[in-house]
Amino acid sequence: MLGLLEVECVPIDSQVKMTEKSIERNRQNGWEQKWRFAIPVRRAWRTNRNIKIGDVFKKSYRSKSGRHIARYGCCLVSNEANWLLTQKIFTQISVFGEPPIEDNSESKIEQSLEKFLKPSRGIFGGFGKRTVVIEDRPHSLYLAHFPRSAELLAGVAIPNNSGLFKIGISGDLKERKDQINNSFPASSKIKWEIILASSFPDQASAGEAEAAFKERSIDQAIGKSLGKEFFILNTERAKTLFYSLSRPTGLVIKSR
Repeated sequence: MLGLLEVECVPIDSQVKMTEKSIERNRQNGWEQKWRFAIPVRRAWRTNRNIKIGDVFKKSYRSKSGRHIARYGCCLVSNEANWLLTQKIFTQISVFGEPPIEDNSESKIEQSLEKFLKPSRGIFGGFGKRTVVIEDRPHSLYLAHFPRSAELLAGVAIPNNSGLFKIGISGDLKERKDQINNSFPASSKIKWEIILASSFPDQASAGEAEAAFKERSIDQAIGKSLGKEFFILNTERAKTLFYSLSRPTGLVIKSR
């Protein structure tokens, strides 16, 4: 095993990552227009201890595909990927065309890949024109509950038998749950929990149910609006209201 590369999945012209000498060599050999499609390496790590791939990646490695060019690449099984991330020691090295690693940089320290990748890098949008096609799909109305330390998040006292709730719609409940909890550290003990969900055939019908919940919640759920989709509501009345707005065949009760 030689090391690891961080590859960004964006198309580039290969000459962006080539030296002038290499470009000239291709030109002289008539290869100027060959192999121009590429994706860039952004970071790289070298292993300073000899290790045989087949010894540690016993489930992922295939001896018949020992040369791991793109055609033969494969995903590591989870336990082997976790070992590589947390147990193997690496040193970060410079990548051509990227900012060099300074000799006195902390990145030069030998450590596990997990430590190199924490804290995670931010994700920033690109620029330029984009063309998208937006298609409707089934959506779910969901009721999320914040079960612990809710008064700290709400900023106001929460009466007995009541709780902090969020009403919303989503085409992907798992993704939405991850989104609303992304601002908390992975080790956090406090998170939103989606306790009820009901499926609707499209976004519009789910949106109508969401709007109805917001309109009726204060009267029927004996509660208080905190603005937007957040409410302090009597727990049982909030569930009853949600049931009344759900499609009869679409109600799904989520266990915590």
